[in-house]
Amino acid sequence: MQISKLTGVLGVSLIIVLFNLCVAETILYFVYQKSFKCQVFFSFIFITLLVVLNAASGYIYIKAKEGKYSGEKLNVAIVQTDITFDDKFETGTGVLIPDKTGEDSKYFREGTDLVVFPESVIWGDIELERNKAFYDWVKKTAKDENLYFIMGQILWNENKNYYNTVQLYNPDLKILGRYNKIHPLPCAEYMPYPNVLGFLSFMNIAKLNITPASQFILIKYPGKGSIGINICFESTLQIISRTYRKMGANVLMTLTDTAGFKDSIVAWQHLIFSRVRAIENSSFMIQSGNNGISAIVDPYGRILAQTDLVKKEVLYGSIYFNNNKSFYTCNGELLLYVYYGIVFILLLFYLTKIKN
Repeated sequence: MQISKLTGVLGVSLIIVLFNLCVAETILYFVYQKSFKCQVFFSFIFITLLVVLNAASGYIYIKAKEGKYSGEKLNVAIVQTDITFDDKFETGTGVLIPDKTGEDSKYFREGTDLVVFPESVIWGDIELERNKAFYDWVKKTAKDENLYFIMGQILWNENKNYYNTVQLYNPDLKILGRYNKIHPLPCAEYMPYPNVLGFLSFMNIAKLNITPASQFILIKYPGKGSIGINICFESTLQIISRTYRKMGANVLMTLTDTAGFKDSIVAWQHLIFSRVRAIENSSFMIQSGNNGISAIVDPYGRILAQTDLVKKEVLYGSIYFNNNKSFYTCNGELLLYVYYGIVFILLLFYLTKIKN
């Protein structure tokens, strides 16, 4: 996957497609041709070498970078709440409070700087009466242990426009940054283009319609750098993480809630997206999942720590804020465009030859 730093994940897909194409053509020639054509043989050898060299170079690259991280270090605690949708929105917020994992009377381990909660754990402003149990705990813990908190919330304005939001709080619970989700999940969080797609409203399973935000916003962590936030579905779209990184994000985060999928493979698949985003952009990635899998991923896609699925726990680890932008971050799919340009030129030559 390390080639993603150059081409993005589409470069990996291209290699897979080319290899499968060569295998298919080789089989077809054996089945339908009496003689084996040289160009098929050489294509197969070339693509096979490409696959092997790509895998070998990735392995060597990762080994050479073993444990070598640069930038400002931040110690984090990722809270996996493991609550259902009903518990989240229809009962008291005391269910969000994790079990103590620190020594003595502390909730979190000594040296923890930031506590990360998953997507939309809080309905409305944190100081609302319905959130009192959680608010009182956060206020006391943040002050006593000098902690920053970042968490997902569902917020709305006076016009009842709902937003899937992530906010960063300092130890005094002052809001330092806010990001509203740009790309809600169609038919699960909102109905896109209702005037055009209104006839598909029967597919809309959203409990409420989330209003898409119109711009990317970085959340600045004092003394460390900037954070680029993916909320759930957004981590599957490579352009979002790349845009954040290009804007100056020093670390990436994915806050998600896959509780509706329970203990299925979906949570693991979602983590794979976060791993790819980390590799593409040479960035640390935190994934905070409501029911799992929560994890800390380094810039080479390695999982440094992770939780179990469907379990309430706190995951500890460290991340590094860096500004080491990859070729892909700076140039996007440039190499793929060059490749497709060459293929198009060869196609024109081929068509001209056929015509002649």
